[in-house]
Amino acid sequence: MLENAGYALVIVSNQSGIARGLFTEEQAQAVDDRVIELLAQEGVNIAGSYRCPHLPDAPVAAYAKICDCRKPQPGLILRAARDLHLDLATSWVIGDRARDIVAGIAAGCRTVMVSPSPPRHDAEVLNGSQPEHFAHDLVDAAGFIIGHAART
Repeated sequence: MLENAGYALVIVSNQSGIARGLFTEEQAQAVDDRVIELLAQEGVNIAGSYRCPHLPDAPVAAYAKICDCRKPQPGLILRAARDLHLDLATSWVIGDRARDIVAGIAAGCRTVMVSPSPPRHDAEVLNGSQPEHFAHDLVDAAGFIIGHAART
């Protein structure tokens, strides 16, 4: 739905399992490649995929650092915008965690949270940042974004 409406679809993900030594960057890349392949088989094209492998107190020393790419920091979103020539003011971040929403707002995007209500179970805090919509699922999120674009 979103791709047909003219939006580039980008995956932005924290993957602290790399920093914890649970899997390698190569294994994470293989999973990303397979997900992108499966989506392509369904006619969904992913314009880019970005991941943060860092964790400040990680047991794998190479990834133990504070960075600007780990959400809620907006670094990965900003990198995707540069690489893919995206206009962040007209872009949306859809996420299921508070850190996704905070990162999207910090990057200058509009946001939708996939959660039927404000996330009481989420240990993270939105810190006053509120998504424009709480969606029940990705179809609801896409419908809201497309409807919003039609109204503006």
